Amino acid sequence: MERLLISSFLCFLAVNVTAQSGADLQHYQQLYHGADAVFIKNDRSVNVSLDKGALSIYQDDYEDLMLLGNNVNKYSESSVGYSSLIDLVYLDAKTMVPEKNKYRTEEAKDIVTQQSLAGSIFYDDYKEKKIYFSGLEPGARRIVSSREQVKMPQLLPPFFFQSYAPCEKSTYEISVPDNVNIEYHLFNVPENDVHFSMEQKKDEKIYKWEYQNVAGISFIDDDAPGIGYFMPHIVVRVTNFTADGKANPILGSADDLYKWYYGFIRNVNQSYSAQLKQLVDSITLTARSDEEKARQIFYWVQDRIRYVAFEEGMAGFIPRAADSVCDKRYGDCKDMAGLLTRMLREAGLNAYPAWVGTRDIPYTYEQLPSPLVDNHMISALQLNGKYFFLDATSKHLGLQYPSSFIQGKEALIAIDSSKYKIERVNEVEAEQNAVTDSFRLAIDQRVLNGTGVKHLVGYPQQNFAYFLSDLSSTNFKKGLEARLAVGNNKYLLDTFKIVNRDERDKDLIVNSKFHIADYVQQAGDEIYVNMNLDRPYYNDLLDTATRKLDREIDYKSLTRQHYEIEIPAGYEVEYLPSSSSFRNDSFNYEIKYTQSQGKVMLDKTITVNCLLLARKDFPDWNNLVHQLSKAYNEAIILKKKA
Repeated sequence: MERLLISSFLCFLAVNVTAQSGADLQHYQQLYHGADAVFIKNDRSVNVSLDKGALSIYQDDYEDLMLLGNNVNKYSESSVGYSSLIDLVYLDAKTMVPEKNKYRTEEAKDIVTQQSLAGSIFYDDYKEKKIYFSGLEPGARRIVSSREQVKMPQLLPPFFFQSYAPCEKSTYEISVPDNVNIEYHLFNVPENDVHFSMEQKKDEKIYKWEYQNVAGISFIDDDAPGIGYFMPHIVVRVTNFTADGKANPILGSADDLYKWYYGFIRNVNQSYSAQLKQLVDSITLTARSDEEKARQIFYWVQDRIRYVAFEEGMAGFIPRAADSVCDKRYGDCKDMAGLLTRMLREAGLNAYPAWVGTRDIPYTYEQLPSPLVDNHMISALQLNGKYFFLDATSKHLGLQYPSSFIQGKEALIAIDSSKYKIERVNEVEAEQNAVTDSFRLAIDQRVLNGTGVKHLVGYPQQNFAYFLSDLSSTNFKKGLEARLAVGNNKYLLDTFKIVNRDERDKDLIVNSKFHIADYVQQAGDEIYVNMNLDRPYYNDLLDTATRKLDREIDYKSLTRQHYEIEIPAGYEVEYLPSSSSFRNDSFNYEIKYTQSQGKVMLDKTITVNCLLLARKDFPDWNNLVHQLSKAYNEAIILKKKA
C-alpha cells in the first residue's frame, strides 16, 4: 500500500511541475507587484483509507514558490517538520532554474536533520529537515514536495492557506471512504473567498477547498495573538468510521476526545504508595486547614520538582508514575500534574488532572473537540466551592493564581473514567497583580537622593522572583540596580533589602536607598524636578496605520506610585502641575499633585483591566498614552524665597 501511494504521489508531482513549466516571470511580477516571491501553488492532499479495519492516513504537501525580485537569498532555506506520530515518508526539494524557454532542475543536495523545540509547553520528538537551495535567481521556482504518514487519526494537522508570500492558489483536499465521516471548520476565512466542492467517486468522497490570491503575511506585530486567531486555515476531523459492521468513534464530540485522553491516564497513579503518603503527611504536618494543606503540597512540588521537557511518541500523552517523578525530582507538565494531583489526594483533597490550552490557541472544546485545543496539563483542585488551577511548572506563584498563559482558557478536568468537566480558568483581576512604589526624595544641589519601597503581588511578584533567582551572587547588586533604576542612567543603588523573597502568600518587598546624579536642574533662583521617576507606558503608542493585529497583554495589572519630595529650606513652590486622568472600562490612570507640611506629593495609579487590546481600542489606548506621556514631562518648580 505505501509503495503504491508513493508511486502515485510521484506522478502527481510530475503533473504539477509540467503544468507550471511555462510560468512567466513578467506575468507574476505584474500580477504581484512589489512582492519578492509568490507561491504558485500551496497544496495539501490527504488520503484516508481503511486497512484491516484501521484507518491509514497519508498527507502530501506541495509548495511551488517563484522568486520575483533580486532579494533571493532570503528564500535560500526551507524546512519540513515531522515526528514519530506524523512520520516523514518522502521528501523532494529542488530549484527549477529558468534557462531560455525551459527550466533546468537543481536538486537540493544539502538537507540537514535537526532536533527542534516545539513552541509550547510540550516538547516531543519533533524534528525538521532543513533544506538549503541553490540556483536561486529571479524567475527560479523553489519546489518542495513531501509525504507524511499520520499514525493516529486524532492528530490530523490543520492546514494554513496563508504563508509569508502571496499565493496564487492554495488548496486543501481530503479523500475518505464512504464509511468514514468527517467534519471541518474554517477559521479566519472571509465569506465566499474559499471555493468548496465535493466529488463522489465509486467508494469514496473527495472534499476540496480552494483559496485563490491569498495575501502574504511577511510581518507579525509584536505581542500579537497566536497565528490561529488571524491566519486563514482549515481543521478537518475524522468523527467516526464503520468497519466490519462496527461503529468506531474518533473525534465526533468532547465525549470522544475525553474517552481517548482518559485512556492515557487510566492506569497511571492508581495504586497506593506508602512512600508518597509518608511524604505528604510530613509536608502537611503543621497544616490547620485543607487550604493550608493544598498550599504546602503545591509549593513543595513547585520548589523541588524541576520542569524538564522531554517527550517522544506516545510519551507526549502518557504521564509517568508519581513515585518515579518524585524520586527523580524532575518531569514534564504531565508528570508534575500527575504527582501534584496524587499528593493532594493523599491529603484527602479533591484534585483531578486537567488538560488546558495556552492563550495562543484560539479554539474551544465545544467548537473543536480535538487535541488541537490544548497543549498543557495541570491539576484542578476543588476546594471551598471553587476550582483552583494549579500549574506546578510555574514557579514562585501562589495557590490562588493559575499560570498567566492559561487565563481565560478552558480546562478539561478528568473526574473519573466516564465523567469530566469543562471549566473556564479564571482571569486574575488587576488588583491582585499590583506593583506599589513609595519614594521619599531629597534635593542635594543637582543630586536627587531617595529611598524606595516596592511591594509586588501576583504575576509581577512572580516575575521579580524569577529575576532574582537568575541573578548570580557576584553580580547581584548590579543586576538589581539595573532592574530598579529610575530617573536617568546615572541612578546608583546604595543599599537594598529584600523581604519575603520566598513567601508566595506575602508581598515581595524591596527596600532601597539610591541617588541620581545630574537629575535636579537649576536656573537662577529656580529648581526644576520631574517627580515622575518611573514612567510606565511612556510613549507606548500603537501605530494605527501600520499595525494590523490586536495586542495581547500578559495579565491585568495595577500600578501605584507615591512620591514625596522635601522642599529645600529657603524655597517655596512656584509651579505645581495640574492633576491628570483618563478612564474607560479597559484601562485608566490618574495623576495628582498636592502640597503639605514642607513637602510636595505625587500620587499615580495606572490600571490595565484587559488581556487583549483590540484594534478598535487602539485610539483610546493612544489617547491614554498621549495624555500620560504629556503628564510625565511635567516638572515642579521651586523658587528661592524673596
